[in-house]
Amino acid sequence: MKVKFRTVLYLLLVSLFIGCNEINNKINEGSSEIEINEGNDVLTVANEEELAIALKEGYRITIKNDIETNNELIMEGDFSKTDTTEGNKVSHIGRELNLFYIDKSNNVINSYTLSVPKLVIKSNDTTIKGGKIKGDIYVESNGLILDDTKVEGNLYFKNKNNEDSFKLQNTASVSGNIEVE
Repeated sequence: MKVKFRTVLYLLLVSLFIGCNEINNKINEGSSEIEINEGNDVLTVANEEELAIALKEGYRITIKNDIETNNELIMEGDFSKTDTTEGNKVSHIGRELNLFYIDKSNNVINSYTLSVPKLVIKSNDTTIKGGKIKGDIYVESNGLILDDTKVEGNLYFKNKNNEDSFKLQNTASVSGNIEVE
């Protein structure tokens, strides 16, 4: 019961956060269409091509349907943001990959699966939230957090520091091995 309450509370907080801004701009990239939510800089993607672009260019990425690929995907790049409240200091912010989408029209939270043979995380302080990943994750950075995400595969770390900074939160789980490679 406690887990259900936390999950519902988490999802309500996420929906409140995402629902605060209703202005969506669309960027056309050839045949792909990536939505950008201006208020919280979320890139919303619907297919492998859009996801591959977003993993290199966005710091908050949300998928809005199941994505299956036979190609390796790489999340790389650390992002910084100017904090105007502290004299324009530049601070590091973590990246997010959300495997769920909140449909504002009927307030439904949809959870999705990313099927990938190899997902490489090279961005520090990355959080993967919700949904499921079918495939192996290779971590070459510090601070990976799996939050309510089910991984059906192995989790390999480049070194011990990467592994020591890793966290499983809420109902997150890994069905395979977790080890330093």
